[in-house]
Amino acid sequence: MNNYDTHVCIVSNEPLPNYIPAISKEIGRNKIVLLESPAMKSKADSLEFAFKSKQYSVVRFLIDDKGNLSLFRKQIQQVLADHPSAALNATGGMKIMSLIAHEVFRVADRPIFYSERDNRIIWLNPIDQPQQRVPGVLSIEDYFAAFGQPLLRLNHKPLESDGGEIMLTKLYTIPKAEQGDHNRIGERFESLVFRAAKNALNQLKVAGVQDIAWGVKTGGETPDEFDVVIVRNNIMYLIECKNANSADGFNNFINKLDALKRKRGLTARAAIITTTHISKHGTNAKRAEDSNIKLWDDTDLPDLTEKIKMWLYV
Repeated sequence: MNNYDTHVCIVSNEPLPNYIPAISKEIGRNKIVLLESPAMKSKADSLEFAFKSKQYSVVRFLIDDKGNLSLFRKQIQQVLADHPSAALNATGGMKIMSLIAHEVFRVADRPIFYSERDNRIIWLNPIDQPQQRVPGVLSIEDYFAAFGQPLLRLNHKPLESDGGEIMLTKLYTIPKAEQGDHNRIGERFESLVFRAAKNALNQLKVAGVQDIAWGVKTGGETPDEFDVVIVRNNIMYLIECKNANSADGFNNFINKLDALKRKRGLTARAAIITTTHISKHGTNAKRAEDSNIKLWDDTDLPDLTEKIKMWLYV
C-alpha cells in the first residue's frame, strides 16, 4: 500500500523513529504532519528544523495531552480529514495516543507502520504487507539536526602532522598530555583515533549512508563537543579520547560521556579510548560497563582498528 503522500507522526522524546522513515527512499514522503502536545514543543521544533533543512513541507498540529481521549480521537479524525492521503507512523507518543490514532487510520483503511530501533518497518495496515528494512540514511549533520543541534565544526580529514598511518601501530609512543602542549598532543591523538576508526569503517560492508568526523562541535541551546563521531546504520557512535598519565578523575569523564550519549537517543553508543592503563576489574571499568560505554586503554592500542571494527559491526 504505497498510495500515500504524507507521514503523520506523533512527536515524542525520541525523534529518530519519526525522522528516519520519513527521509528514507523506501517509504519516505516529503510532506510531514507533526502531532505535538504542549510538552513536546521543543522536540517538534527540532524535527521541523531537520525536515525543513531538507526542503520538506511540515504542518504542526497541537493535540491534547490531558487525558481527554474523546477529544484526541476527534483531533486525529480532523488531521485525517485534512490529509486524506496520509500514512500514520504509529511509533511515537504515549501508547494510548498511538492506539487511538491507529484505530482512526485503520477504520479509514489508511497505511499504518511502526519503526523499530533496528531500522525495520513493520506494517500494521495492511497487516500482511512484508516488513521492510531501511538502510542507513543519516549523516552526522542529519543526526544532530533531529535533536535540534546544528553543526558548527567538524573535520573529515586527519591532521597532516599527526604522524600518518604508520603511527597507528605505535600509539603507545605518543607523549602524555602533561609532557608538552596539552591541546596539541590531545589533538594529535584524536586525529590518529579518527584514522583508526575510519580504517575500521572502511573494512565493513557499506550500509547505506555512513559518516565519520572528528573535532565535532554542535550549536543549539546546549552546545557540545565530541572527539570522534560515527554514524552507521542510523546509529551514532561517540568516541572520546583521553591522553593522560593517570586515571585520576576518570569517573567524571565517564559520567560526562554517559550524559552526552543519553542525549542522542536510545540507540546511541559510546566508547572511551585512553593511553592510560585502566584496571579491568577496577571501579572505572565497572562504571563504564554499567553505563554501557566501551573502554579501551593502553593495552588495547596495538589492535585498536580491529576493536573499533568489531564494535561497529551491527
